[in-house]
Amino acid sequence: MKTATRAAICLGGLLIYAGCEQTPAEKKHADEAAKEARLKWEQKTLVDAYQQGGHTDPKWDDSVKATLSELARSVSGVTTSNENPGSLVSNTCSAAVESGCDDPLIRYFWVRYCMNQSESKQKFAEAFCQAATALENSSYPSIRKYYGWLRAGEQCTRAYGYGTNIPTDVRALNIWPNMENDLMGALGDKTMPPGEVLDICSLFLEGQQGSIPAIVSTDCGPGE
Repeated sequence: MKTATRAAICLGGLLIYAGCEQTPAEKKHADEAAKEARLKWEQKTLVDAYQQGGHTDPKWDDSVKATLSELARSVSGVTTSNENPGSLVSNTCSAAVESGCDDPLIRYFWVRYCMNQSESKQKFAEAFCQAATALENSSYPSIRKYYGWLRAGEQCTRAYGYGTNIPTDVRALNIWPNMENDLMGALGDKTMPPGEVLDICSLFLEGQQGSIPAIVSTDCGPGE
């Protein structure tokens, strides 16, 4: 499927999402139900996916599950104002890696939330590309692979820009085609909550120079 067609599919989904009208009472009830539904789905594609196909080990299982559970809560918007999900994710993810965890999803989140911020843009790009490649070769759901390539692509743009400035080995990774394929695979999951559809389609369209910030959801805590 061509990129333009994929972008059109994403835009159609977002327009449908944005066009739903509700009364204040209906919206409050729907928002609460949506948060709970999204929490269950995020847990399924994070915690359950790790338990079913990740690199599990008693040495780091508790730290991994704490990391992924808090990420699911943060993305779903169910954390409270007195919580600090970012700190918890950073601490538990670091603890898992320090215990020897080599799970590709945890390695991705380690780069995203724990890697030393003094490292160069190129070092971050290399780390994200390695994490995305490992995720692509794993049994994790397409949504997780999509985010891996998305963040790798974003960081490579920061590090190298566009066109001939991109190193040959980075171009050989086919970051954008892989991201598109995993996006389509993720959208094939009919149980995906509308909020997640909104997020991934918005991010995809931003990459296509089609940013629509008026309907992009925001999180105060760590995201995907």
